[in-house]
Amino acid sequence: MVDGSIHLLKEDGLFYAMKGLYPTDEIAQLDSRVNVLDCFALSVPGEEAERHLVKIQKN
Repeated sequence: MVDGSIHLLKEDGLFYAMKGLYPTDEIAQLDSRVNVLDCFALSVPGEEAERHLVKIQKN
């Protein structure tokens, strides 16, 4: 997601990514153009699977 759309964000712009399980591997693979600000565990009504919202800032 980041590689294909980072050019669309202005300086200090934000990405919000909806993920399932905590995305440890994906976060580790991000490059220096972005920084993960936070990752929130979500409770989705009617859904038993894990969900996370990752807040990513363009550097």
